[in-house]
Amino acid sequence: MGGESKRPGPDPKISRDDIIEAALSIGFEKLTLTAIARRLGVSQNSLYHYVDDRADVVAAAMDHVVERMAWPPQSDDWRRQLGSIGTAFFDTMIDYPGLARLVEQADHPPEFMQRRFGETHAHLMSLGFGSAEALLAMDVVYDLAIDSAARSARLERHFADPAKTAASWEHAPTVDIETALALGASDRGASWFRHKLQIALSGIAAEIGPDRTTH
Repeated sequence: MGGESKRPGPDPKISRDDIIEAALSIGFEKLTLTAIARRLGVSQNSLYHYVDDRADVVAAAMDHVVERMAWPPQSDDWRRQLGSIGTAFFDTMIDYPGLARLVEQADHPPEFMQRRFGETHAHLMSLGFGSAEALLAMDVVYDLAIDSAARSARLERHFADPAKTAASWEHAPTVDIETALALGASDRGASWFRHKLQIALSGIAAEIGPDRTTH
C-alpha cells in the first residue's frame, strides 16, 4: 500500500516577519512573491504557509511601515500637531517609493494607521474640534501628504531638466519658473509639500478650527 504524498510543512528557516522584512527590502514597486522567495533562499510555495498571496504581503508590509513611523508626540497646539503628523507621513511615503499609491488605492487603511487616526481624532476633539471638523481636518492633511508623496517622483523628473521645464511652460509667460524649480526640485518635493501644508493648515484654521471667528 503506497504512502500518501504530503504537502511539505512550513520552512523552519523563515517566518512571516522574515517575509515582511524581505518585502520592504525589495520595495513596493518591485514586490513579487518570486522576488521574496529568491531573497530568502526558499521556494515560492513555502511562502504560502505564512502568507495568503501578494496582497497579504503588501497589506502586512504597509502596516509594518506605518507602525514603525516616527509619529510625533501629542501637542496642545493643534496646528503643530497636524503639521507634524502630515510631515512625518509625507516623509515616510517618500522613504518607501510606491507606498503612497498603495495607501491611496487600499480599500481601508492599515490597521496601525487606523489606530493612530483614532487617537489623533480624539486628541483634536480634546483641543476644541467637533467630531466632524476633526475628521475633516485630518482628511485634508492625510490626503495632501499622500497625494504629494505620490507625485514626488513625477515632479523630480519634471524639474530635472530646467530648460525642458521652462519650454513646457512657454505658453504661460508670467509663471515664475525659477521659483517653481526651487520648490519642486529640492529634497524630493519636501519644500513644495511643506508650503502646501501651511496653506492647508491656514484654511483649516479659518474654516473649521476651534478658534475661528463666526459671523
